[in-house]
Amino acid sequence: MSIKIIWAIPSIGTHEINYDSIEDLRLQIEFSQIVITTIFDIGGTYEIIADSIDESQKAAEYMSQLKQAHDIVITTKTKSAQNIAKVCAPGCKVVLVQSYGDMRRASIEVHDAEGISYTECSSCQKGLTTPKGTIIVNLGATEGTIDLINTFKREAARSAFIKAGLTTLMRGRCIDDLGVELQKIGVIPRGLEGMAAFIRTVGRIKKTSAEKGITLTDADAVEEVLAIMNQGFWGVMSQKFGDGVISFLAGKEKSKAKNFRDARRIVASILHGNKSPDIRLYGDPNIWRPTP
Repeated sequence: MSIKIIWAIPSIGTHEINYDSIEDLRLQIEFSQIVITTIFDIGGTYEIIADSIDESQKAAEYMSQLKQAHDIVITTKTKSAQNIAKVCAPGCKVVLVQSYGDMRRASIEVHDAEGISYTECSSCQKGLTTPKGTIIVNLGATEGTIDLINTFKREAARSAFIKAGLTTLMRGRCIDDLGVELQKIGVIPRGLEGMAAFIRTVGRIKKTSAEKGITLTDADAVEEVLAIMNQGFWGVMSQKFGDGVISFLAGKEKSKAKNFRDARRIVASILHGNKSPDIRLYGDPNIWRPTP
């Protein structure tokens, strides 16, 4: 007698288990429980054929262990994401999800609430920022603490660009013009070599996106480069001496930038601020609760 069982473990990474027998399944799960707690990889749909009721019970027990391991990993990821957001995305609206499906649903919901058109996200996308600055991070697509940090830094930069008005200032301008403006405020190195390196990097981003079927304007590609630059130790736009005085004279509320110098100062004040982020866990509340 053969018993067919199908188990679906929520995807929080790329690791899959291949097995030839119930005993092999047990060994693979024991190994995976060690691996997934360190590299955050697990997930998938598992079809098990057991030759007896005893084997089916053993398989159920082993898959239950795998589900518990999943819960441990997602709980760890969630706590890490919340702590990282406090440091890397101060003052931002943050939505955390566990899967591509929830990311898509959350994105549609947030776009609708903000009164803006929804743009389709990809299944492997780790994070996105809405046109009004809300950050959505898919924990299921990230592969560890460093990846989470980089995802938050990239999306926080995009959010800050929007809030400061830098995105609006860049819209419709060519790479050369944007390069000159960014050199003036010290974001990219001065001189011909610095400009050439910047233009090459922007070109690579446009080419890579085109290969994926995505057409970026010069401004879009520059924004992507700046967001990636924010993953660096010092960030894309650091605070400078005198920024605090200028901000004080401008008033407590951050106004939209009138020029690139204003934008650098406002972006720096946002990225290096100490305001707590507004973090929301999206989806069925039960999926955020670890199995007892």
